[in-house]
Amino acid sequence: MSKSTVSRRLLEEKLESYAPATKPLLTSEQKARRLEWCLERRFWTLQIWKSVIFSDESNFEVLNRKSAQYVRRFQHEKYDERFVVKKVQGGGGSVGMWGCISVNGAGCCELYSGRLSAEDYQTVLANALLPSIDLLVEDREELLFQQDNAPCHSARSTTAWLAEHDINTLPWPSRSPDLNPIEHIWDLLDRKLTAVNPNNHTELESRLKTFWNEISPDLCAKLVESM
Repeated sequence: MSKSTVSRRLLEEKLESYAPATKPLLTSEQKARRLEWCLERRFWTLQIWKSVIFSDESNFEVLNRKSAQYVRRFQHEKYDERFVVKKVQGGGGSVGMWGCISVNGAGCCELYSGRLSAEDYQTVLANALLPSIDLLVEDREELLFQQDNAPCHSARSTTAWLAEHDINTLPWPSRSPDLNPIEHIWDLLDRKLTAVNPNNHTELESRLKTFWNEISPDLCAKLVESM
């Protein structure tokens, strides 16, 4: 694209205010490793990606939402109760959720509270990953399990647990949540919670389980195919 074309396009655009895009803060080394990871897999076919189970944890609060919310109001109504989103410290209580997806759909999920230790994480894997493998993977020998580099994931005892259960892991570059297609699932769940506004911890847990079970196989297939 020529400089004159760029200049003309800039003149035609109207300068407006936008919320800044967010991206992980990366060092030069981390950027290089992300690029290397992508280049190593640039020729992977969908057949290979079909063998991957993508997993992650996310935290959800009773009151505070992560997704952007919008209201239609007049300028002077900025602090009108009808158009104000209430925020409280601690979010009124929170629930952690572990989940996984593959091209064949959503696997099992597991709810937890607090911070996961390596032992806690292995319990989650036993309760949710192992049955998910039976649901989502046609050829167990081809399975690749994706997880990030959180301390409870990379602990020696977790590595030993995965080896004991013959689960091969997909190498994962540090600080790369945006490479994981399951992030779109977390966003979907948060937007659904915004629509129903759970009132307490029990309702939050119930809603999360319901929304997880409503995830369509078609959506999961599209997300994995996007890799």
